[in-house]
Amino acid sequence: MNKISLGAFIGMTMALCATVRSIPTLAAAGWLQITYLLFSIICFAWPVTAIAGELSTMLQGEGGPQLWVKEGLGERWGLVTA
Repeated sequence: MNKISLGAFIGMTMALCATVRSIPTLAAAGWLQITYLLFSIICFAWPVTAIAGELSTMLQGEGGPQLWVKEGLGERWGLVTA
């Protein structure tokens, strides 16, 4: 099993939030935007990655979120997720 380092995880999360297109917005908001980014990482991105990691180890198969929803809620909701 491959593991990523903390630095790589932080880098990927920052790449998710701070793309080249968002730099002008970041500059306009100033240093307060850093607080917003950290808040979004802690309250949204980290829990989503923790849930996805847990589900992907429990339900190993092709499909990702569609498979997880299909197993939990049924075929119909799995199709809705897709």
